[in-house]
Amino acid sequence: MEVTEETGETEFVPIETDERRVSRRAPTAEGPSEAANVAAFFKESELSNMARRCMDDFSSDVKSRTARMKKLKEFTELYVGLQKVKSFPFQKAANVSLPILTYPMLQVQARLFDMVWPESGKVFYSAASSPADFERADATEKYGNNYIRNRMPEMGTGMDDTLAQLCAYGSAFRRTYWDSFEGRVRSDWIPVEDFVVHYWRRSQDPSMRDVPRISLVHHMSLFDLEQLEEAGVFVNVEEVREAGSTDGEYKPELRDTLAKVDGQSGKDSEDEADEEKERFIVEQHRRWKMPDRKGKHVAFDGKIHHVIITIDEASKKVLRVVIREEDDPEDAKRYERDAAKLAQEHAIATSQWEAAAASFDQVAAAAASVGKELPPEM
Repeated sequence: MEVTEETGETEFVPIETDERRVSRRAPTAEGPSEAANVAAFFKESELSNMARRCMDDFSSDVKSRTARMKKLKEFTELYVGLQKVKSFPFQKAANVSLPILTYPMLQVQARLFDMVWPESGKVFYSAASSPADFERADATEKYGNNYIRNRMPEMGTGMDDTLAQLCAYGSAFRRTYWDSFEGRVRSDWIPVEDFVVHYWRRSQDPSMRDVPRISLVHHMSLFDLEQLEEAGVFVNVEEVREAGSTDGEYKPELRDTLAKVDGQSGKDSEDEADEEKERFIVEQHRRWKMPDRKGKHVAFDGKIHHVIITIDEASKKVLRVVIREEDDPEDAKRYERDAAKLAQEHAIATSQWEAAAASFDQVAAAAASVGKELPPEM
């Protein structure tokens, strides 16, 4: 269901459509929005300083977890039963591998998957708050389950990967968000090596909002970057193309181990086109002090804001900067409409209750004046 801007009424939109509503809206200075890239409003020197500082912090966070990633590598080798070549004097001794972690992990993972992703297809349950809400609850339950099954095809397999990572490493990360490029909700599994937080930072908040920064590593090609630039999501992609190289400082710790398990080298093919070679794109969630240039953009007020900065790791070029703390203008309008409607409904219900209470008081007073008691049903 969608709300039209002109009438404020709901309009049914079939979710079986394959059309992607790609936003090609250019950056604007009208107001802050998480869908608007404000990187174009920064000076070149400011972008260079931003990229250098963000990548230095990213490298520091990666180095802080080196011992932890080494442990995860050992867990992976133990799970798959990776046999190492024995050295002298045991090079001819029996090389026995026992699945002491494989069997229990698969058992726990399989049971957890059946619990969170039932075969019946009912992932969401909607309970009615009153008899009048039964029809609405049934409709929302069917819509939610249909949406998550058909519009979010990566959800099921991603949940399986999440549970496998949880059982093997004890930590798992997921990200649920609105993808403005594809025009739909996404819920992605994040591999443990692509979720970077400084190791010595501890948080009891599931959203981890009390850590100084969180970095997500995306695996994209140059074609992906150009497509996102065409849609108005990224900028400076031409500078990334001119830089050419895909080799940066970031080396995923678990990649070589997983490549051995799969029987691969873990490197891109030499004859693969440069546009299709994998690039590491770092998306860093952090706080940043914006420039004090009022009139350039409403967020350029010289104050600290929560931002998302996206950088190409090899070329150190800033691709995207968005402000993530202010309300989205479109969603704010919807909220204001819904709030006004709820306030009106509440006022009507309150007046009806007050009228009923006054009527009851009149009946009670009349009964008391003649020495009568009210019937039990009242």
